[in-house]
Amino acid sequence: MSLLEVLILIAIFLCAIPVSLAITAILLSPIVLIMVLINKVMHRSN
Repeated sequence: MSLLEVLILIAIFLCAIPVSLAITAILLSPIVLIMVLINKVMHRSN
């Protein structure tokens, strides 16, 4: 592997990390919102 190929791979990884974090956050946010809503409903009923 040449130095250029290594630099391209590093650049791809640096771009992929925030993208994967953003996708994870988008997928997890509805679950977190549902859990918060359930907690609020449970606290109101008590």
